[in-house]
Amino acid sequence: MNEFRAFAHPVHGGFHAMIRLAHQAKPEPVKGRGGAPILYATELDAHKAATAHLEAYFNGSLTRDGDTLSTAKREADVVFAKFTKQRGKEKRIEVVRRRVGA
Repeated sequence: MNEFRAFAHPVHGGFHAMIRLAHQAKPEPVKGRGGAPILYATELDAHKAATAHLEAYFNGSLTRDGDTLSTAKREADVVFAKFTKQRGKEKRIEVVRRRVGA
């Protein structure tokens, strides 16, 4: 079902670091340059690499139905731009944006 997993998978000559993301049906190995799976000598090294890649996924850019967070911010700016001036009054309401720490 919708689950995340990070584990080491034994193969001939070592271990592959495997990660499964909630939107994928099958786990995939952590791949290096050229798209080939990285072969780790020990199970612990493979498990550490899988956990690090899963953590990087969680701490990466946020997405919403395939859109990035910056796209959502632009859409919100368009919506809130309509509310910066009240109807029938000359006083403008300024929208203050606070910077979110990354």
